[in-house]
Amino acid sequence: MPAKAAALTVNDSHRIAPHPQTQRPKRRRLPVEWLPQQHGAWAMLFLPFIVGVVLRAQEGHFNVFALPLLLLWLVGYFAFYDLSMWLKARNKTRYVRPLQVYGGLSAVLAAVVLWLEPTLIQWGIVYAPLLGAGLWQAWKKDETALLGRVTTVIAACLICAVTFSDGLFQFVQGLPTDPAFQRAASATALLTLYFIGTIFYVKTMIRERGEKGFLAYSIGYHAAITLLSVWAALTQGLSWLVPAFLFCTTLRACALPMIGPMRKKTITPKQVGITEFFFVLMLLFLLVR
Repeated sequence: MPAKAAALTVNDSHRIAPHPQTQRPKRRRLPVEWLPQQHGAWAMLFLPFIVGVVLRAQEGHFNVFALPLLLLWLVGYFAFYDLSMWLKARNKTRYVRPLQVYGGLSAVLAAVVLWLEPTLIQWGIVYAPLLGAGLWQAWKKDETALLGRVTTVIAACLICAVTFSDGLFQFVQGLPTDPAFQRAASATALLTLYFIGTIFYVKTMIRERGEKGFLAYSIGYHAAITLLSVWAALTQGLSWLVPAFLFCTTLRACALPMIGPMRKKTITPKQVGITEFFFVLMLLFLLVR
């Protein structure tokens, strides 16, 4: 009996012994120097480009340089990011190779774009000081300052006008008399005002959470551009959908930074990103309707 019991015990223990849990392999991500982890930048990178292309198509035109320009826009962003990080980093070695790759690809794509539409080089008059200001802030190791962020937003949103036009001079000449160019300029301005507002709003949700002074700046900015749009709707024929949309952004700037403390919960960056996604969709509809 003891032998039987011992055998039974051994067999039972063998049968019920839990299997060791297998851990799922972690998904490997590209290093940040190859793929920037600035998730909030993607909407600002693509939305103005898409709006410009769609507005151009609605006028019955499609620029042949649109696809290579999109590739240049994306690769150029990677190159600009790596150059900014290289300027401020103590260990610059990790950014050298990506900067060489993205810089080289940017040069090739720029040559293709200018071969297809040489007059696009005129936009360099505007982009050179904007990008220079951003790199200067990075060299000072102060690229998170307001000046650096605002110049980056202006440069990103200006691509709406670039994709709509055949060059800076053509765009400027068309503004006084051509409604199509005026619409593209208005879209570029609204995109710029909106994304500058997100600088303040996102800071109140993350970096400056709980700072009443910065929250006041954010609410004040959103209220000011909303009132400006109301004036434009009353006097310049601007669609009332624009003030309605900007009023919603003002409500967001007021309410969301307060909801977390009231509920004694922190609103996560992911939740901030989800709300931003819906606002970007509304803005896209507003601009291309």
